[in-house]
Amino acid sequence: MGENRNSYSKTDHDATFMHMKEDHMRNGQLKPGYNIQVGSCNGFVVNWSTHQNRNDNGTLIPHYERYQRFFGKLPDSTGADSGYGNYENYEFLKKNHIQNYIKYPLFHKEQTKKFKLMKYNWQNMIYDEINDNFICPEGKKLEYIKTREDKTETGFVQKSRVYECSECDSCPHKIECTKLEGNRQIRFNKKLW
Repeated sequence: MGENRNSYSKTDHDATFMHMKEDHMRNGQLKPGYNIQVGSCNGFVVNWSTHQNRNDNGTLIPHYERYQRFFGKLPDSTGADSGYGNYENYEFLKKNHIQNYIKYPLFHKEQTKKFKLMKYNWQNMIYDEINDNFICPEGKKLEYIKTREDKTETGFVQKSRVYECSECDSCPHKIECTKLEGNRQIRFNKKLW
């Protein structure tokens, strides 16, 4: 596992420091550990895998690749919590014709009254699909300016569109809307809309 890694643990050189659910001291202490994934079907464990990745979203694809090595095929469908929801995983599931029942990361947060009342949150702004722009609560347009490519830790390249408002300097609500010195920007992936 840890061929090109710094050793985090003196006794287990492959372990990664992680926050554990069992935090008896309640101080957020990091401990060396692993992220274990278990797949089940009809109440039976059909696959397990061990990962150095702290986040679940980076474990889904290697977990399914292990499944495929053992069974010679991938499952027909999958369900998991929003911790597994990201564009890379969704694309993998789509490409491999696996029916997806994974919630996206903001699913639960979007259901809250607090989230819906966040006036300047870009998810609450109006998206004009015909003109391909966003309209802020003050009626100003955020226009498309460029496409940005970001590479994940696994090398997956995902594209997002960047929108910017050109009228922020004169807006009395700028401090509520953005902490940037320049204009408000939004990064948006149409495929996840």
